[in-house]
Amino acid sequence: MFLVHAFSHAVTLAIIITVMAEEKTCDLLGEREQESSKEVALMNRLKPLFNQSFETESKNGDGQYIYRLRICREVFSNMTNSGLVQISKIDNKQKVIGRINETHLANGTSWILLIYQGGDPYGSHCTQEDRKALVMIICNRTTLATGFTMVAEEREKIKQCSYVFELESSLACPLEELHHNVHRHLSIGSILLITPTQIAKAEEAGEEMAVSRHVLLPTGSGLRLLKWDRPTGGQGSRGKMTKSAGGTAEYSSIFISAMLYSSSPQPFWH
Repeated sequence: MFLVHAFSHAVTLAIIITVMAEEKTCDLLGEREQESSKEVALMNRLKPLFNQSFETESKNGDGQYIYRLRICREVFSNMTNSGLVQISKIDNKQKVIGRINETHLANGTSWILLIYQGGDPYGSHCTQEDRKALVMIICNRTTLATGFTMVAEEREKIKQCSYVFELESSLACPLEELHHNVHRHLSIGSILLITPTQIAKAEEAGEEMAVSRHVLLPTGSGLRLLKWDRPTGGQGSRGKMTKSAGGTAEYSSIFISAMLYSSSPQPFWH
């Protein structure tokens, strides 16, 4: 009888320890058991990254910060649900940029967008709303995960401010070769090929584009945050598209129009 009681006590203790040791994971937006099946599939697809930690440094105004990211895991156990944390290199102050218990996932042909909401509130920006992190995971077939970088912080708006990051991973690459339709799935290579033959017509027509926009645009390796600037006035004027990694490249408006026409995937405007 004593042995049975001791065994039962040991099993109960083991269960308690197992539950306590279980790490928190992403809680997708929506009621439990009613989450999007597509988002659940994307979360499962990212499981090989759950045990990894990513870090990058960036200057912002007068400050210099370290950003630490974990995928569906807490960065620091003493910071509840911390999925992405900002650490000041000056005074070591820490702020949660986004939490894993407010996760949203979306994807396209060669990218996965991970959104952590519910971060620490802003002090004097963005009407003191909660911080939010957008992590664009782009296809790189040569690595499980690398290249975690900060792209930008948008905090000049009244609402919907965000921190934008990039991470390269083979997990974001297409699971199978897609059937391409000439009109609906126009590749970058195709756009480059048709551009020389169409530029003259486009410039003669005097196509109009927005003066300045930010866009996440598909490239050969995934998505890149680009800024499109076009001079006002003048028929056939050319603009500049600035890459997030620095440097500029000139494109005709037909090139931009063709890219925006492509639905594989649609660009994200900012």
